[in-house]
Amino acid sequence: MFSFTLNRPKSLNAMTPRMGEDLRNVLDWFETDRTCVTGAGRIFCAGADLKAWNNDQQQNKTDEQERVAADPIIAAVPGGAYGGGTEILLNCDIVVAAEGAKFALPEVKRGVVAIQGGIPRLARISGHQLASELLLLGRTIDAAEAQNRFGFVNQVVPPSKVLSAALDIAKQIKLGFHETLLAHVGSPASTRVYKGDNIKEGLKAFNEKRSPAWRNLR
Repeated sequence: MFSFTLNRPKSLNAMTPRMGEDLRNVLDWFETDRTCVTGAGRIFCAGADLKAWNNDQQQNKTDEQERVAADPIIAAVPGGAYGGGTEILLNCDIVVAAEGAKFALPEVKRGVVAIQGGIPRLARISGHQLASELLLLGRTIDAAEAQNRFGFVNQVVPPSKVLSAALDIAKQIKLGFHETLLAHVGSPASTRVYKGDNIKEGLKAFNEKRSPAWRNLR
């Protein structure tokens, strides 16, 4: 069994391009049939590091669709997950979350899209209408709603027991890794988003702490 921790607690474990590459390398290196991932500090993962992402976008380094991180099997979520962090969970086989943990897919507010398999996986788990609610509104839900209404959390436990509960489940798993569902990656719609002007504006607005001025490109 292999266990690892996202360890940027001061940045809420936000994923940089380097972290994504390191994650792929680590999972390629360790051949194991049971893997558990958690996050250091008060939150599992805040999604993409928008400052690093903004720097890449402003320099026209638009390789997001090539940076698809390998997915772990079991997630131990201490405080919640946002954006790409929630997508990691959606691509896991089992999710154990702390009581009161928060989840959101707020990409719509920044002119980006859930590119790491989150869209088809959420629709498959929760159904079209509930998936649309999270994706189109970008609203935040808690662990109880993620488990009972949206169905992508398996267990909700006290914060002090999150990792031990996930590791206990990992010990019971007999089967190996699964492949991530990535049917939409590289699609014309996704490419249009990541090569367009609105993603640059959304990320720039976040870093400048202002509302984005969207352009209607239809």
